[in-house]
Amino acid sequence: NSKGNPFVYLTHQDDPDTFSALPNSVTSALVIEIPGRIHSQGTLIVFMDRDLELTPGLTKDIQTLRSIIGSAMERTSAEQKMRIAQRMETVGRLAGSISHDFNNLLTTIMGCSQLLIDAEKTDEDDTELLQDIARAADHAALLTRQLLTLSRQQVVLVAPVDLNRATAAFCSMADRMVGEN
Repeated sequence: NSKGNPFVYLTHQDDPDTFSALPNSVTSALVIEIPGRIHSQGTLIVFMDRDLELTPGLTKDIQTLRSIIGSAMERTSAEQKMRIAQRMETVGRLAGSISHDFNNLLTTIMGCSQLLIDAEKTDEDDTELLQDIARAADHAALLTRQLLTLSRQQVVLVAPVDLNRATAAFCSMADRMVGEN
């Protein structure tokens, strides 16, 4: 683009190597750079079956075409980003809704298991099983809080973390999820 034009004009006579792979009917080509684009989507190539007369009017028309295509591509990109953001918001709302419902179920499980643990009629084996249920429900409640945090329906309180305990908890969760193999 040595002349400052918004395009490069090539003819078969000027550059026969470029046209060797094209049909013989193609005698010239316009390579138009789209503003704001630096990769293959930023170039429009128009193949023609006749030579053009390069006039100031043609340059102005190509500038207009460049602006229209560039604006359309930017609008399409913005619309795609907006659709993705809307989907993420919907997923967040769904996660929040499921988390609230699941949390209500966990409250019942935790309350009933604690009532049975506190009852004097349970033997030691039953108490241990009920404590396992209570621990599992506590862990599920933690996961629910994390989902609510992810969906931004719960306030995040920043606090110091014991990295050894967090790492051990993560490793035990990873062992259950991944398995031996």
